[in-house]
Formats: sequence, C-alpha cells, structure tokens
Amino acid sequence: MLKLYLKQAWQMMKQQKLFSTIYILGTALAVCFTLVMLFSIHARITPNYPEYSRLKLYKPMARFTTENRSFTAGYFSHRAVEEMFRPLQHVEALTAISYDTGGRKVQLPGRKGDYDLRTLFTDTGFFQVFNFDFLEGSPFTDVDFQSGLHKVVITDQLARRVFGSDKGIVGKEISIDYVSYQVCGVVKSASILCAVSYAQAYMPYTTKPGYERFIGDDYMGEYAVYMVIKNQEQMDGLMAELHSRQSVVNLANDGKVKIEFNDPPVPHSYQMLHLMYERNDGFETFNGWKVFRYYLYVLMLLLIVPAINLSGMISSRMEDRLPEMGVLKTFGASRGRLLSQVLTENLMLTLVGGLVGLVLSWIFLLADGAWAFSMFTVFTAASPTDDVGYSLSAELMFSPLLFVAVLLVCLLLNVFSALIPAWVSLRKPIVYSINQKE
Repeated sequence: MLKLYLKQAWQMMKQQKLFSTIYILGTALAVCFTLVMLFSIHARITPNYPEYSRLKLYKPMARFTTENRSFTAGYFSHRAVEEMFRPLQHVEALTAISYDTGGRKVQLPGRKGDYDLRTLFTDTGFFQVFNFDFLEGSPFTDVDFQSGLHKVVITDQLARRVFGSDKGIVGKEISIDYVSYQVCGVVKSASILCAVSYAQAYMPYTTKPGYERFIGDDYMGEYAVYMVIKNQEQMDGLMAELHSRQSVVNLANDGKVKIEFNDPPVPHSYQMLHLMYERNDGFETFNGWKVFRYYLYVLMLLLIVPAINLSGMISSRMEDRLPEMGVLKTFGASRGRLLSQVLTENLMLTLVGGLVGLVLSWIFLLADGAWAFSMFTVFTAASPTDDVGYSLSAELMFSPLLFVAVLLVCLLLNVFSALIPAWVSLRKPIVYSINQKE
C-alpha cells in the first residue's frame, strides 16, 4: 500500500509542478533557517575537536563575600589555583587558563610586517583536558612550565603563515610581541567555535609578566579553571574537597573575604547556554527552562509561519481535488485511507523540501558561516584575522542528531500543513464532493 501511495505522490508531483515547486521551496527555507539555528547551538555544546571532553567538562564558580558586597565569579588568582585546585584528587584532569584579551602580534620573518595573533596562556594540564592532534613535537613539559621557559605550541595554520610550512618547525624560534619563543609542538588548528580552547599559539602562563598577581583579594584573579569529571561519585568527592579547602581559607582570612563553593562546578553546556541567553547576568539568575522555552518559541515561529502558508495552499488544492476524492469514496475508499494518501503525498514533498533545506543550510554555513555563528557573539572567540574561518568538521556537518532534527522538522511541517485541511475536506459529503466543479 505504501508503495502505491508513493507512486501516486510521484505522479502528483509531476502533474502539479508549480504547486510542488512552491511547496518544496517553502519547506526548504523553513528547514534551512531551523538548521542554521540548531547548528549554531550544536557546534558549541556537543563534543568536537579538540573539545572532545565537553560532556565531562566543568568550570568551578565561587561565591565571594566581602564587607561591602557578595558576588559569584569564575576567575581565580594564581594563589587560588595552586592552593585550592592543583591538589584536587577527584578530577580526571585540570587546567588553568589565562585568556589574553590584549591582542598580540607575531613578527613575520624578513621584516614583512606583523600578523595579528590570538594567544592563550595555560599549563601542561591543558593538553590533557583538550585532545589536540600534534602534527609534530609535543606540549611544553612540567619543567618548562615551572621554569618559565619561553616554549610555545602553535597551530599548523600559524606555522604555514610564519614559516611557509607546517613541517620541520619544532626547535625554530618565533617572535611574539618581539619576545622570542621556541616552538616545541605543532597542532592541528581548532575551530574558532571552540571558544574555551581556541588560539593560534599556546604558551606557559609562567612566561607572562605578573602572572602571580591577584585582583581584589588573594583568591580572585584572571585564571579560568576547567576540569574533567567522569561521574557523580567523583563530583561528590570533589565537592567534599572544595568545602574542606574553603573552610581552611576562610579561617586564615579571618573573615575579611569569604569564599564559598555552594554549588557544583558548572557544566560546559550550562555555561554556553547561559552566555547565549543571559549574556552578562550572573549564573545565580540563570533559568534553564527559560532558555529552553525561548528557543522553543523561536523554533515554533520558524515552523508555524511556513506551515500556515502551506496549509492555505493545501486547503485550496484540496478543494480542486474534491471530485477525485468523491469518486474514490463511491468506490469504497474510506476516509482514513484517503487521508493517508494525502498525508503521504505531502510527506514526500516535505521530505524532498527537507533534504533541499539541509543542503541549503550547509551551503549557507560554508559560504558565510561568520554571519551565522556571530548571531551569538558571546560564544565565539574573536577572530584575530580574516583568514581564520569558522571551520566545521564532518562530525558536525553530518551529525546523526541533526539528521533526526531534519526528520522531526519535516514531520512537524507535514502534520501542521496537511492534516487539518485534508481532514476538513474529506469530511464533506460524497455528493458535494462530486458536484463541486459544477
């Protein structure tokens, strides 16, 4: 029976070319815009190179209370990193990152000018938390880090720009803001969409002047801490450790500054959703359901508007097909069978439109990904130069999750646009249907 319905649908598409074309294009645009939104969220939350640990990645937040105010912050001083986080046992891996917002330049050989550069100051744990592919060489070592040696890991994109090749680079010197660093490793470039780990050069933060300074008090500073936690048991152990350490710190501070870890570390997805919706509001005001509801409304808008337009087209077309339906009823076709036939025809059109929309979304993102992904600018690390793209890996472009999303979008469009007008038309009496054209 399904084969017969599909054959009839194909014949209908060939006979009603204008209707089919408009229906497919309307569906394709709705699917395209929906998928662009889904890609924007998906690319920042789901595991992707080098942030494969996103589902187990957490960022601790602390409540700081002084005589004048109380606030939540996720940036700590070097002292806090060394005293409170480094000794933690209940983590798989841990890193402290100092995001360089000042803007640096790399000096090209032969005095050919400077090249804008995005750098990231971190530690040896960074390459355990984030799984970079080393094309040659290795990360800087603990000895390099503790000694403050000027070692640097650079991306293949930067290596080609500076040295003309990404091979045989280890051991060479590179000048960053007129300070010489020795290249110890070359990694595959990450996407700029990986805002936590994206950079073009990774250096020990012990090479940064004033890396031990603090802001406000001894435990607030410039370092964001990220940790990999594998399960709830490990999380419980971690919280017990943090509570123990906060008691020692608060006692030593004699009440001047109180630090508290009231809540578990923030999951990576939670952090991204917060930045996407709340922007600069504090984490304590974040409402996950509010974010979900907001994007549900956007998704419904993207679906309902074209569904209403398509529903009007289908309603008009059903009026033209009433004589045909009336004849089929006289030969014993049930209302359910006719409804199934109409839904199958429209489902075929919707699926074709969905596939066209999927291809359009890929073309759109590949052609102008910067505009699409900058819709949520707080997600994305600032691009230092125009030649740094919003690269999308195959695992993002061909994600099973997005294929399921396409199918659901197609199904919803089909139900919204075809079910109601078909049901109303098929409830009309046989005589009325047959005489409709007279």
